[in-house]
Amino acid sequence: MEEGDDDMWELLISLSVNRPEFITGLLKNVGTHIDPTKLIQRIPLKTQIPDLGNSLVKLLQDYRLQVNLREGCKKILVKDSQSLMEKLHRKQKRGVCIEDDAVCKACGTEAVGTDENSKFILFFCGHIYHEHCCSLKRNNVYVCRLCYAGTKSKRIEGSTHRLKKLM
Repeated sequence: MEEGDDDMWELLISLSVNRPEFITGLLKNVGTHIDPTKLIQRIPLKTQIPDLGNSLVKLLQDYRLQVNLREGCKKILVKDSQSLMEKLHRKQKRGVCIEDDAVCKACGTEAVGTDENSKFILFFCGHIYHEHCCSLKRNNVYVCRLCYAGTKSKRIEGSTHRLKKLM
């Protein structure tokens, strides 16, 4: 049974609470599939359960193993997140060389010119636009039209592909 099969576990517990040998089997094998207190609380008082001590020890060992695995995974995720953030930060601090003949990706004219009043926007992706040509904003921040259009079309293609699978 899977972890999310609560109804099946509930049925199995209901059928087992009056059979001590079944309770022993559940205690030894329930692991982390369900909250073990659900089983323990349902055991009738004064029920003699064979091998109860070893069954509870196994249950606690499985629980502790699960806790250790989760803590280990959390440490790995934190370390990976930190490493990726540092990598992103290093990349964002790098300088970008702008050629004299750089062309605005919107209008196709020279982006860097002799006009001192001409402002341009250079994105981390390397695309360059005149400020007045860069009209696409998301959350009040300029967004590269080419890169945004690419991600938008990928989302549409993915949705279309999923829709075709359903048909």
